[in-house]
Amino acid sequence: MKKLGYYLFNIVYYIFYLIPINKNKIFLIMTHDDSTEGNVLYTANYFMQKNPNIFFKSITREDYEFKKNSKIIEKVINFFIFVPYHVATSKNIFLDNIFLPFAYTKFKKNVNIVQLWHGTGTIKKFALNTEVGEIRDLAKSSSVKNTHLIVGSQKMVPIYKSAFQMDLNKIYPIGTPRTDIFFNENLINEKIKEFYENYPELTNKKLILYAPTFRDEEYKKKLNNSSENIDINTEILKILNYLPEDYILILRLHPYISNRFSLKELNLSKKIEKRVFNLSKYNEVNTLLFVSDVLITDYSSIIFEYSLLNKKMIFYPYDLKEFEEESRGFYFDYESFVPGIILTNIEDIGNYIKNTDKEYLKIIKTFKNKYMEKSDGFSTKRLFNILNNNKN
Repeated sequence: MKKLGYYLFNIVYYIFYLIPINKNKIFLIMTHDDSTEGNVLYTANYFMQKNPNIFFKSITREDYEFKKNSKIIEKVINFFIFVPYHVATSKNIFLDNIFLPFAYTKFKKNVNIVQLWHGTGTIKKFALNTEVGEIRDLAKSSSVKNTHLIVGSQKMVPIYKSAFQMDLNKIYPIGTPRTDIFFNENLINEKIKEFYENYPELTNKKLILYAPTFRDEEYKKKLNNSSENIDINTEILKILNYLPEDYILILRLHPYISNRFSLKELNLSKKIEKRVFNLSKYNEVNTLLFVSDVLITDYSSIIFEYSLLNKKMIFYPYDLKEFEEESRGFYFDYESFVPGIILTNIEDIGNYIKNTDKEYLKIIKTFKNKYMEKSDGFSTKRLFNILNNNKN
């Protein structure tokens, strides 16, 4: 059924193909992150600042989730008429994921298809390295249409080349746009101020951010029962038993998980419940990194951005063997790669959070020098110059 939709999308696209390109129009495909801090929208806003004539049209994942509701007709018209029109008439197309309808799209020679992806780096396998069968074939056919693949560092080039099956001359290790904000102190302070205005009760608290990775297999199993909410590993909540009252645990779950997760259904004690905040739907993830004092994660690419802040990271890979053997697996040896301590005992995690030793800074510095060397606040400027053939 979806394949038929892709065909229809492109039939309409080819109708509009004869219309000239608008050199000032950018089309944004934000199927993963549509926030102002995400790679796509951050880049588009920068381009508009540099050239006031530039404007953009966009689509998000929600725009083509055709559920039975009052907006379904509006969504169908938008996706199968307006989106093909904008794709056919835009000079630049920015996207943060692989857009399968492009498997059947032939672009004009002077159009830039810029794959920005939604992360800065990776440890776990992704994109074409995890897909199989017809989905992989479609993803590959779509991916090879990219004219530019933006990568966070030179070290990540071989991995991204494999994941997107693209030629080296189309891969640009110039740093990812979303990291530029980490070098803008005024903007960081604005984001922090806005956060505490929204959550004044968290002022003067010590914030622990728990951001586990997306587990494909676990999610698919839960989908077999569409009425069942998805749980997380609740053991991590017990760290609060080993920490003073001013420590707060913030949950940042993957969108696929957060949409089917309920904190209330965990039946937490009132003492613990008031110290746990599910901010998975807080639209700007970078802001959560700015306000947090410690990050707890497992296999998430969020560690790349967080390393720029020189803050403590704890790795809690409670299902390491299972994830490596039965799920996506890794590009690196996990234990030697991660820029922080690996702990699976909850009491040990609590104790380490209270530890004031700064030894972890040496590990983070080494990690940044290797994988974040192009994150310097000018990644978006470099991309702007590349697409506009500027030398400076």
